[in-house]
Amino acid sequence: MSVFDNDPALPSLPIPELDETINLLKQSMKPLLQPSQWEKSCAALDRLSSQGKPLADLLVAHRESQPGNASWLRPIWDDIYMTYRGTLPLNMNYCFEFTPEKWGNSALSNFTAAMCLVAGQLRRETLPPESTKAGFLSMDALRSMIYTRIPCPVRDVWYNPPLAAPATIAVACKGHWFIVSAVNGQGELLQPSAIQEAFEAIKKRADGMGQAVPVGSFTAAGRDQAAQTRDAVLANPMNRLNLESIEKSLFAVCLDQAPPAGRDFCLDLIGGDSANRWFDKSLQVISEPGGRLGVNIEHSGCDAGIWIYAFDRVDEAIRAKNLPGGQGKAHIQALQWNIGPDTAARLDSMREGFAGAMKALTMRHKRMTSVSKDLIKAQNCSPDAFAQLLFQAAYYKETKNFRSAYAAASTRAFYQGRTESIRPVTEESAAFVKALYEGADGQQQLFDKFRLAEKAHAGRISRAQKALGPERHMSGLSYMYQMHAGTPAGKGLAKPEIFEDQGWKTLRHDVLSTSGVSSEYIDYFGFPPVVADGLGIGYGLKAGALHMAVSSYGKSDMTADAFLSNMEEAAGRFMKILTAGNAKAR
Repeated sequence: MSVFDNDPALPSLPIPELDETINLLKQSMKPLLQPSQWEKSCAALDRLSSQGKPLADLLVAHRESQPGNASWLRPIWDDIYMTYRGTLPLNMNYCFEFTPEKWGNSALSNFTAAMCLVAGQLRRETLPPESTKAGFLSMDALRSMIYTRIPCPVRDVWYNPPLAAPATIAVACKGHWFIVSAVNGQGELLQPSAIQEAFEAIKKRADGMGQAVPVGSFTAAGRDQAAQTRDAVLANPMNRLNLESIEKSLFAVCLDQAPPAGRDFCLDLIGGDSANRWFDKSLQVISEPGGRLGVNIEHSGCDAGIWIYAFDRVDEAIRAKNLPGGQGKAHIQALQWNIGPDTAARLDSMREGFAGAMKALTMRHKRMTSVSKDLIKAQNCSPDAFAQLLFQAAYYKETKNFRSAYAAASTRAFYQGRTESIRPVTEESAAFVKALYEGADGQQQLFDKFRLAEKAHAGRISRAQKALGPERHMSGLSYMYQMHAGTPAGKGLAKPEIFEDQGWKTLRHDVLSTSGVSSEYIDYFGFPPVVADGLGIGYGLKAGALHMAVSSYGKSDMTADAFLSNMEEAAGRFMKILTAGNAKAR
């Protein structure tokens, strides 16, 4: 069975009813707004019933124009991602820090060899399809998982290397770039020890190569600047061949130097020295002395769930010692660049600018053993609801405000499905958190309010997993206006006023941007805040602990350190409330 065999039978992504979207948006906005603003926003949403009808009809026509069961959202999302003009590492990419002891002393070479093995299985379509208790999941995103994002004016493009070509890896060390062949002369994937020998040889060669021109730094710049600089580099034929070699490689491996003492590894995974990065690669494997290993992932092509699926296969291969066994030495090509002084100065400036931007970002991680998946389940409670209530409580304790929180649910039960937004701040969660810190409620009343909040969260998740949440629908309506306004098909179209409404903007201002991954080989999941005054909250609920990686900027209403401290305090209170409530119920 091919990994893609089940996709044609999956249902197509539905389009929610407009009135349902309107009602759900009212519910999502209510705990975030003052009553007067909420009433104004509700009035604007009521008018969307008529103002949005032509857009809803155009969206239905757009869905019907897609081939077979293809997603109506896919081309819209692709365009939104690829027309984005900001910087990738601070606004798009995310990172995983792997558990140090999981893959032993040869983690880097084992991971690299296993990832090449998975790429070969993907080419042959022999990977197993993924499924849940409810059925098979769409695997379509695997087709475009390995790519390089190419910066272009107006709209970037993806380059997907032919997986049938000999497997190569782009390797960076001290800003110098090398291409390593992962196969021997017979076309067999090389064993991990040969890959490790190549990495050690590269480190020695880089030591004697002097100061590197930071070519990779253009991938850390805004996309328009990146496109201009890439074009300048391309002007030289040798540089063009070098860029093609990097872009055709399966992924990048970045061999970093020892960081300053005390710096969070996730910070280097998110950013690091841009001279030693290629943020346009869909996958960068980053290694530091001492055995620390992680990855940086470009987000536009697919979501974390697809990469977790691939890394699960990598983990299985490493643990089963089912790794490539090809004999021989890896061929290493050092890339020599011909960079003019103006372009070199521009690259130096980009490197310095990115380093300055990274100084404004704080990342903190914590392993909270006082709360874990097992402890939460022992209280007959949803682990994810518990975590999301913790985040709201930690923020409210410091600020006495409820701000918009974002979480995502997978919609891969539908063909080409990606995610739908969950808004964890509900009237029920706000009532519980406010009572926790300001009310005179007893333990039983707090327990009852906790359970109501948990139930509301479960309802939000269920709707999102069915692709019936309101926000992707609103993205579709907005895109229909942008696509058709001023054209014959859009004659008389008016932009719905809700898109300029303050309540809508408040809902979309994701102060608490949250995402959870709980794989055993992932220690921490990190990403920057998506708004300047917000927090980036990556979490992993494991059997024995809650793993947290929290990021903040100087403009945030609270620091990552304060947030984590507040979480510890709130977790203790939650446990007491649940323990007492459950004991009484028994």
